[in-house]
Formats: sequence, C-alpha cells, structure tokens
Amino acid sequence: ETDIEILGATAIEDKLQDQVPETIEKIRKAGIKLWVLTGDKLETARQIGYSTKVLDDGMSIQQLDNGEEGGDYLETVARNLHNEAKGRAMMVTGKALASVLDDQQDKNKF
Repeated sequence: ETDIEILGATAIEDKLQDQVPETIEKIRKAGIKLWVLTGDKLETARQIGYSTKVLDDGMSIQQLDNGEEGGDYLETVARNLHNEAKGRAMMVTGKALASVLDDQQDKNKF
C-alpha cells in the first residue's frame, strides 16, 4: 500500500472489572504474595499496577531490565529488595526474566 493518508486514529482502554482494585488490596493486606504478568512495556505495567492497587506509593518498586529501560541489573534489584522492610514490588522485562531463568545461581536469589 502506498500514498495512504491517515484520517484519524483511535485507542482502546481496557476497563477494569468492578471491584478489582478493592479485591487486590484485600489480597495484599492478607499477606498473600501477588504476581501479575503482562506483555506491556514497563511504564504501562507500572500504571496498570497503580490503577489495580497492586502497587502503591509506599512501596519500594524495583525494576529489573538489565539497564535497558532505565532499570537495574539483578544484583542491585536483589540487594534492594532484601534490604527493604516496607512493601516491595519488582517489575521484570521478559528478556531479563529469561536471563535469570537461564542461570541457576540467579534463580536461587529469588
């Protein structure tokens, strides 16, 4: 296709189901560890995390991406998570996760 002129653009926002943020908050308060998997970029995932109350402003949020999207490498993230007493969260890119899973010593850090 050539010589195409865009006349408009649109975006679709997935709305959360009713009670999702409240339910997730109750799960966290019960001390249950929660994992969320998304194919989004880290910044989008962070915003989804806040809107669903998986993340909150009081948390130490570590970003494991081997320096690709402004985050850190495994050693730094692991040290920061183990040293924090308050709520903790870790956001991981698929590429960084694959790297961790390929190394038994790295897997044992978590």
